[in-house]
Amino acid sequence: MLSQGAAIVAPCSACGAQASQDVAEWLVQGRLEWTVSTRCPVCANATEECGRGDSPELIRQALVDAHGWSRIVPGQPAPSPVAVMKVLREAGSGPITLADARERAAQLLTGGHRGTRVELELLAQRLRDAGVAVEVMPH
Repeated sequence: MLSQGAAIVAPCSACGAQASQDVAEWLVQGRLEWTVSTRCPVCANATEECGRGDSPELIRQALVDAHGWSRIVPGQPAPSPVAVMKVLREAGSGPITLADARERAAQLLTGGHRGTRVELELLAQRLRDAGVAVEVMPH
Protein backbone atom coordinates (compact mmCIF):
# COMPACT_ATOMS: atom_id res chain seq x y z
CA MET A 1 0.00 0.00 0.00
CA LEU A 2 1.38 3.37 -1.03
CA SER A 3 0.57 6.43 1.08
CA GLN A 4 1.65 9.99 1.69
CA GLY A 5 0.65 12.31 4.51
CA ALA A 6 1.19 15.74 6.00
CA ALA A 7 0.34 17.66 9.16
CA ILE A 8 -1.17 21.14 8.99
CA VAL A 9 -2.87 23.64 11.27
CA ALA A 10 -6.38 24.94 10.58
CA PRO A 11 -9.17 26.64 12.55
CA CYS A 12 -11.28 24.30 14.67
CA SER A 13 -14.82 24.05 13.31
CA ALA A 14 -16.22 24.10 16.87
CA CYS A 15 -14.30 26.90 18.63
CA GLY A 16 -12.08 28.56 16.01
CA ALA A 17 -8.80 27.80 17.83
CA GLN A 18 -5.83 26.47 15.88
CA ALA A 19 -6.33 22.71 15.52
CA SER A 20 -3.95 20.13 14.15
CA GLN A 21 -4.97 18.22 11.03
CA ASP A 22 -3.36 15.09 9.67
CA VAL A 23 -4.13 14.57 5.98
CA ALA A 24 -3.24 11.61 3.81
CA GLU A 25 -3.79 9.85 0.51
CA TRP A 26 -3.48 6.07 -0.06
CA LEU A 27 -3.69 3.64 -2.91
CA VAL A 28 -5.98 0.81 -1.86
CA GLN A 29 -6.83 -1.94 -4.35
CA GLY A 30 -6.32 0.33 -7.34
CA ARG A 31 -8.28 3.27 -5.88
CA LEU A 32 -7.29 6.59 -4.37
CA GLU A 33 -8.51 7.06 -0.81
CA TRP A 34 -8.00 10.08 1.44
CA THR A 35 -8.50 11.17 5.03
CA VAL A 36 -8.48 14.31 7.20
CA SER A 37 -8.16 13.87 10.98
CA THR A 38 -8.66 17.03 13.07
CA ARG A 39 -7.88 17.43 16.77
CA CYS A 40 -8.40 20.67 18.73
CA PRO A 41 -6.21 21.15 21.82
CA VAL A 42 -8.55 23.82 23.23
CA CYS A 43 -12.04 22.29 23.09
CA ALA A 44 -11.04 18.66 22.41
CA ASN A 45 -13.22 18.57 19.28
CA ALA A 46 -12.14 15.70 17.04
CA THR A 47 -13.34 14.90 13.54
CA GLU A 48 -12.51 12.31 10.92
CA GLU A 49 -13.36 12.68 7.26
CA CYS A 50 -12.48 10.18 4.58
CA GLY A 51 -13.39 9.41 1.01
CA ARG A 52 -12.49 7.79 -2.28
CA GLY A 53 -11.64 9.37 -5.57
CA ASP A 54 -10.21 12.82 -6.12
CA SER A 55 -8.87 14.34 -2.90
CA PRO A 56 -10.21 17.66 -1.67
CA GLU A 57 -7.98 20.63 -2.51
CA LEU A 58 -7.01 21.01 1.18
CA ILE A 59 -5.35 17.59 1.10
CA ARG A 60 -3.69 18.06 -2.28
CA GLN A 61 -2.25 21.43 -1.28
CA ALA A 62 -0.99 20.15 2.09
CA LEU A 63 0.75 17.21 0.39
CA VAL A 64 2.29 19.43 -2.27
CA ASP A 65 3.45 21.92 0.38
CA ALA A 66 5.03 19.11 2.41
CA HIS A 67 6.44 16.91 -0.38
CA GLY A 68 6.37 18.91 -3.61
CA TRP A 69 4.75 17.99 -6.91
CA SER A 70 5.41 14.71 -8.69
CA ARG A 71 5.32 14.12 -12.42
CA ILE A 72 5.06 11.20 -14.79
CA VAL A 73 8.03 10.63 -17.06
CA PRO A 74 7.52 8.45 -20.14
CA GLY A 75 9.85 5.50 -20.60
CA GLN A 76 11.26 3.82 -23.67
CA PRO A 77 10.06 3.05 -26.21
CA ALA A 78 8.18 6.33 -26.48
CA PRO A 79 4.54 5.71 -25.55
CA SER A 80 1.76 6.01 -28.08
CA PRO A 81 -0.27 9.20 -27.51
CA VAL A 82 -3.40 7.21 -28.38
CA ALA A 83 -2.73 4.66 -25.61
CA VAL A 84 -2.13 7.47 -23.12
CA MET A 85 -5.32 9.28 -24.21
CA LYS A 86 -7.35 6.09 -23.79
CA VAL A 87 -6.11 5.61 -20.21
CA LEU A 88 -6.71 9.28 -19.37
CA ARG A 89 -10.28 9.12 -20.66
CA GLU A 90 -10.99 5.93 -18.70
CA ALA A 91 -9.25 7.09 -15.51
CA GLY A 92 -10.96 10.47 -15.19
CA SER A 93 -13.42 11.16 -12.39
CA GLY A 94 -15.86 12.57 -14.93
CA PRO A 95 -16.34 12.84 -18.67
CA ILE A 96 -13.28 14.07 -20.52
CA THR A 97 -13.43 15.29 -24.09
CA LEU A 98 -11.14 13.99 -26.77
CA ALA A 99 -9.51 17.43 -27.01
CA ASP A 100 -8.86 17.47 -23.24
CA ALA A 101 -7.44 13.94 -23.40
CA ARG A 102 -5.16 14.96 -26.27
CA GLU A 103 -3.92 18.01 -24.32
CA ARG A 104 -3.34 16.01 -21.12
CA ALA A 105 -1.56 13.26 -23.05
CA ALA A 106 0.78 15.85 -24.60
CA GLN A 107 1.51 17.24 -21.12
CA LEU A 108 2.15 13.76 -19.75
CA LEU A 109 4.43 12.78 -22.62
CA THR A 110 6.57 15.90 -22.10
CA GLY A 111 6.79 15.51 -18.31
CA GLY A 112 4.42 18.40 -17.63
CA HIS A 113 1.56 16.43 -16.04
CA ARG A 114 1.89 16.95 -12.30
CA GLY A 115 0.04 15.86 -9.19
CA THR A 116 0.56 14.34 -5.78
CA ARG A 117 2.75 11.24 -5.65
CA VAL A 118 -0.17 8.97 -4.81
CA GLU A 119 -2.40 10.39 -7.58
CA LEU A 120 0.31 9.89 -10.14
CA GLU A 121 1.29 6.43 -8.92
CA LEU A 122 -2.33 5.39 -9.51
CA LEU A 123 -2.30 6.88 -13.02
CA ALA A 124 1.12 5.32 -13.70
CA GLN A 125 -0.22 1.93 -12.61
CA ARG A 126 -3.12 2.27 -15.07
CA LEU A 127 -0.74 3.34 -17.84
CA ARG A 128 1.57 0.39 -17.15
CA ASP A 129 -1.42 -1.96 -17.19
CA ALA A 130 -2.14 -0.61 -20.70
CA GLY A 131 1.45 -1.31 -21.78
CA VAL A 132 2.73 2.26 -21.45
CA ALA A 133 6.17 2.50 -19.80
CA VAL A 134 6.27 5.38 -17.30
CA GLU A 135 7.92 6.42 -14.02
CA VAL A 136 6.79 8.79 -11.29
CA MET A 137 9.44 11.32 -10.34
CA PRO A 138 9.66 14.42 -8.14
CA HIS A 139 8.83 17.51 -10.21
